Amino acid sequence: MNPKKRPHLTADIVADEQLLAKAVEAQLVEHPDMVRHRRRIVRHQEELRRVASGKAWKAYLKVEEAVNARYDLALRLVAAWAFEAGRKCGR
Repeated sequence: MNPKKRPHLTADIVADEQLLAKAVEAQLVEHPDMVRHRRRIVRHQEELRRVASGKAWKAYLKVEEAVNARYDLALRLVAAWAFEAGRKCGR
């Protein structure tokens, strides 16, 4: 990602879950490795959707939603921790 496009974390952003989530997403959305993983996941999801029953697909989506929520929380916690660590070190 172009460093000029990276959002600068501020105490206000870190304190607001939605703003922090947007800042984290901005860091990841265009990263080449993330794009590659996203494409791979979509291919596998499409394949699974073709072979799964409607009930199985709905169950998968519930699991996927829970996994994504955990991943989102983890990223926000790490971003907030890194911000606080940087402030304590005077950066």
